[in-house]
Amino acid sequence: MRVLVTGASGYVGNRVCRVLIDSGHDVIASIRSQEDGDNIRATVDKIEVGDIEPETDWTEALKNVDGVIHLAARAHILKDIHPDPLAEFRRINCEGTQSLASAAVTAGVKRFVFVSSIGVNGDGQGMNYSGTGYSEKDEPAPKEPYALSKLEAEMALRHICTKSEMTYTIIRPPLVYGPGAPGNFRSLTGLLSKGIPVPLGAIHNRRSLIGLNNLADLLMICLDHHAAADETFTPADCCISTTELCSNISVGLSRKPWLMPIPIPLLKLLASLLGKGKTLEKLCGSLVVNPTHVLDKLGWNPKTPFEVGLKEMGAAYAGRPGSKP
Repeated sequence: MRVLVTGASGYVGNRVCRVLIDSGHDVIASIRSQEDGDNIRATVDKIEVGDIEPETDWTEALKNVDGVIHLAARAHILKDIHPDPLAEFRRINCEGTQSLASAAVTAGVKRFVFVSSIGVNGDGQGMNYSGTGYSEKDEPAPKEPYALSKLEAEMALRHICTKSEMTYTIIRPPLVYGPGAPGNFRSLTGLLSKGIPVPLGAIHNRRSLIGLNNLADLLMICLDHHAAADETFTPADCCISTTELCSNISVGLSRKPWLMPIPIPLLKLLASLLGKGKTLEKLCGSLVVNPTHVLDKLGWNPKTPFEVGLKEMGAAYAGRPGSKP
């Protein structure tokens, strides 16, 4: 199968390209510039398309392509200086996706796999976590511009596919962990690696995650699985607390975690004083995903247990043998 992967130079995109190549697929990686392609396997064909926006020309990239995995997006930006962030999120994430999907229909693409966000369902606030968690059956409730633009992109994609022969699969993943994970995962791993007291020993939240390898495998399966046609999935491979997360990462770091059980109200006060309130909210908050539909519909079984994936993440940070690049 010949597959176009957008966002191929990113954290998830790079692993998706590797999984596809190792499984015998032909891969075309769309990149903004030649520099973006430096960390992509030499066996992957690369095509420079510039920024992904409504005006992007996809003609060459889509030649003889059977399937598309669309990962590229304008994602969370901590200090967004754009005068109208929502408009810019919509221009790239919604209108850009709409443009690519329309071009894919013209090119005769059979399956369009769109990586959305669990943020389309909500941010976890107010959920009843004694229940089953977010699923594709829930009424969307995005709370941030990024998530709203992803929802609008989903709607545009469905509309395009209903008028064509191309089918879609929409994936709403939670946080992705694994070797080289960026953002808060990297910051947390770095903190644990120092062997100093970490005040996260009393956070008994529930947060669903999905491993990098498992997400890449699922995206590949969705390219040609008949039961994935015109479906939306909310996958996850574990649901653990922040305290448990720290303990599992520490195994890969070969360090015994020094977790101090600081009461959450005090922790939040300290974080607020240090300007880290939002970061702590994500560490302390709960967000539970119900993956039942994807497990039943596709018979998907995550290949890498979460304990192994988190251990690999810690080992990769420490540069230890056994970690996967």
